[in-house]
Amino acid sequence: MSWKKIIVGHFSEAYPPLMDGVGQVVKNYVSIEVEKYGYDARVITSIRVDQMSDCTDDEKIIRSPMYPFPGLKPYGLTFISRENKRKIWDIDYDIIHTHSPFSLGMLGKRIARKKNIPYVTTFHTQFRQDILHHVHSKAIADIAVHFLVRHYNNADAVTAPNQRSLDVLRSYGFTGKAYIVENATDMKIPTVEEKAALRKMALNLVKVDESKPVLLYIGQHKDEKNIPLLINSLRILKENGLSFNMVFVGDGAGRKHYEKMVSDFGLDGCTVFYGETTDRKEIAAFYSLADIFLFPSKYDTSSLTLRESAAFSVPCILVESVTSEEFTDGFNGLVAKDTPEAYADAITAAINGGESLRISLGTNANHTIYKSFEDSVAKLDLIYRELLGKK
Repeated sequence: MSWKKIIVGHFSEAYPPLMDGVGQVVKNYVSIEVEKYGYDARVITSIRVDQMSDCTDDEKIIRSPMYPFPGLKPYGLTFISRENKRKIWDIDYDIIHTHSPFSLGMLGKRIARKKNIPYVTTFHTQFRQDILHHVHSKAIADIAVHFLVRHYNNADAVTAPNQRSLDVLRSYGFTGKAYIVENATDMKIPTVEEKAALRKMALNLVKVDESKPVLLYIGQHKDEKNIPLLINSLRILKENGLSFNMVFVGDGAGRKHYEKMVSDFGLDGCTVFYGETTDRKEIAAFYSLADIFLFPSKYDTSSLTLRESAAFSVPCILVESVTSEEFTDGFNGLVAKDTPEAYADAITAAINGGESLRISLGTNANHTIYKSFEDSVAKLDLIYRELLGKK
C-alpha cells in the first residue's frame, strides 16, 4: 500500500465545534495523521442543528445533523440523509476507526465488514453509566451493554486510554485484544510570559477577586460528572469560612439546576458560570487563571482536561475513580473519597497548604501527567499498519 496514501475514516458523533473530550481526541488524531504520517483522513460526524450555519468544513469531513434530545445535551440524535450515506459508503477506505458503539460507530463497523477492511474502535466513556442514568433500570442497562459490547468484541483492535478503563470494558464483557493509547493534549506548556498574558485575558472574561484562590471546573455540566458533589463541597467551604472564587466553564443538561444550587447555598458572589466556549485560547486563559483544578468525575475514562491542567502546572483534585489511576495523592494531585466532606477537606488542604504546596503538586503533574498527542498517534500508526499488513 506504499504507492498511495492510507485512507482512514474516523466515525464519531463528537467533533468540534461541539465542546467534548472525544471530539478533541479525534481532531488531534486526524491533524497529526495527515500532517506527520501522510494519511488521507476522513471524518464522519454530526453537527448540532443550532451550529450548522456557523460550521465551515472541507470535503474531508461529512456531517449529519444532530437534533436535541432531552437530557442528552450537548448530544442528540443523528440523522443521516440518503445523500450523506452515499458519500460515506463511496469512500475507498483502507481502515476505519470508530469512537463509539452508537449510530455512527455502528455505521463504520458495517462499512468495514462490507468492504472487508480492518476496523479499530476506542473505548472513550463508561457508557453503562449513561444508559443507567436515562433508563433507571440495572436490568435494562445490562441488556443494552451486552448488545453494545459486541461492537468491541467484533473489532480488529480496541484501544483504551489506560488500564483501569480497559478493566471497565472487560467488566462489560469485552474479551478481545486491546492496546493502551493514552489521551493527551494539543496545548503546549506555556512560558512565564505567555501564561501571564493568558491570565490577563481571563481576567477580561470573568470577574474574580484576585486576592482569593481561583477554583476551576471545565467540562460538561451533568450529574455524571459529579458536579452536585462539587457544589456541596463549596457549600462546606463557605460554612467553614474559607474564601475562594469558583469558575465553571462549559454547558450541559444540568447547568440550570447547578446555578440554582449555587444560589440556594448563597454562593452567587463567589461563583461564575461562564458557559460553553470552543476557543482553545480562552480555555488556555482559564487554566492560566486557576490556582486549583477541580475534577470530581467518576464517569470519565481519561479526561483531556487533566492533561491540559498539567500543561499549565495547575494542581488537580480528584475523587477515587478510573481517572485517578495516574495520580498519587499528595505528589501530583490530591485524591479524595467520593463525599462532599472529603472533597471539601482536599480543597481546604490545597488552599491552606499555600502556594508552595500548589506549585509542588502542579510541577509534579506537569512532569508526570502532561502528554502530547504526537506520542498517541505514533502508537496508533503502528496499530493501523500492523492490521493493514494482516489483511
